[in-house]
Amino acid sequence: ASSSRTVTDTDSYAFFFFYHLNANERMTVAKSNLMKKVIFFIAILLLMPCHECELYAQKKKVTASNRTTKTTKSKETIEFEKLLSKAKKGDPEAQTSVGLYYAYGCGVTKDLDKSMEWLQKAIDSGYGSACSTAAFIWEHENNYEKRLDYLRIGVTLNDADCYSYLHSDYHEGKHGVEKNENLALELVKKGSDLKLPTMFWDRYFAHRYGKPGFAESKEDAIFWLKRAIDYYYDKYH
Repeated sequence: ASSSRTVTDTDSYAFFFFYHLNANERMTVAKSNLMKKVIFFIAILLLMPCHECELYAQKKKVTASNRTTKTTKSKETIEFEKLLSKAKKGDPEAQTSVGLYYAYGCGVTKDLDKSMEWLQKAIDSGYGSACSTAAFIWEHENNYEKRLDYLRIGVTLNDADCYSYLHSDYHEGKHGVEKNENLALELVKKGSDLKLPTMFWDRYFAHRYGKPGFAESKEDAIFWLKRAIDYYYDKYH
């Protein structure tokens, strides 16, 4: 897998950002001193490592681990043991990482059952990111039913990635999910109202084009566009 993000339809929208704004909207953005942030925002969307690429990077460590002799612990095995120690103490982030390591046999023998056991511990503690990780694992095991189950759980835990993935599935009708634009837009509204940044950009388009359930409003569109730009600028600058 590539270490840089695949360019998606949403990314191309960002790249042609000014195409989607009329003259007055462009002036509003320019006057609000967002030009530098806009350029940075576009670069982030096109170049930043995505969540899935980071998980792929973890998976690629397996090769190096498998080449290590039995008498010498690999770097991945040492890292796994450190994470396991934290996981046993109840750290949900470490539990999620341990689940991922088990899923791909990184520093440890591959075991999907143990992977899900550790991820479930993190989920039970309310750690939503474990749901998106579990969904990613089942996607690459070609089990879309389980993927969908974990995404839905993640939405109940207000996990931003789960909102984003499930919205994309409903919007495009993929991964075994029937296309349903109404459900996709419901996720946009609820997610953005919960201040989940993965939904800001879609909320902009919903207001920009007056999607069902959203007032067609240039003011609201600009508001959500600014929030999306500010979020990515502050996070990655």
